[in-house]
Order: sequence, then C-alpha cells, then structure tokens
Amino acid sequence: MDWQVGLSNDQAVREQLELAEIRSSSHEKPKGTRSRSKRAGLEFPISKVEQYLKVGRYAKHIGASASVYLTAVLEYIVVEVLELAGGTAKDFKSKQILPRHIQLVIKHDKELSKLLKSVIIVEGGVLPKIHPNLFSEKQMTAEVDDACSSS
Repeated sequence: MDWQVGLSNDQAVREQLELAEIRSSSHEKPKGTRSRSKRAGLEFPISKVEQYLKVGRYAKHIGASASVYLTAVLEYIVVEVLELAGGTAKDFKSKQILPRHIQLVIKHDKELSKLLKSVIIVEGGVLPKIHPNLFSEKQMTAEVDDACSSS
C-alpha cells in the first residue's frame, strides 16, 4: 500500500477490494449449460427417461414435458419407498435396507400395494400371517382370556 502515494488507508483498501472484485469476476467459470435434471431440481436423469420413452415406442410423438413429468413421478415413488423402507430397517435394528424391508413396506401400504401388485421382489419373503384355523383350542382360549383380562 505504500506505493499508493497521496491516498489514505481507507481509499487504498477500497481500491484493492475493487481490484479483487474485478479479478474474481473475470475468473468466474462460465455458467454454460445445465442439464434438464438440474434445472428441474431432480436427481434422476430426464434424458435417459426420454430415451426409453422413444425407444419403447409408446406413442408416435412424445412431448417435451412428458419425460420431465415421468421422471419426477418415478423419483417421488422411489424416495417414498426408500424412506419407508429405511424406517422399517430401523425398526429391525438393521443398518441396511434389505429386499425384505422393501417387500414389507410395499405390502403394508395400500397405494403401493395396488401399484406394484404384480411385482415380485427377489428374497422379499411373504407377509407374516397365521390362519386362525391353524391355532389349537388352547391357544384360542388363551388369546380370548388375554383379551378379556386386558380390557
């Protein structure tokens, strides 16, 4: 700063800050192009979904927003399933989400069960259910007694 003769310290500091701003603004990265996924605020790739829509030949023409909408819906469903499966994994005191947790989530949720009724999850297992006719008479009377005593 001693090289700036005739300027007070405040003026010299201001000039240095202005020069620093000019330098930083000239060295900024160009904004360039952003992917459609980033512009839409999605994590799933919109271009891949659009590619599958075109290759699948579901329609002669596919609108520009169709792939964006479908990608958003798919991302929402995946986030919902993973959130619920994470809670189920936590209930089972597991650090990993297993196929069993996803199966339980899908079968217990009414809408997901209806949407994914024909889907088979490998190693998902079945829902735990014991038919009432399989209980012995002692077990049935014990359950009735427990229900009556707790009321």
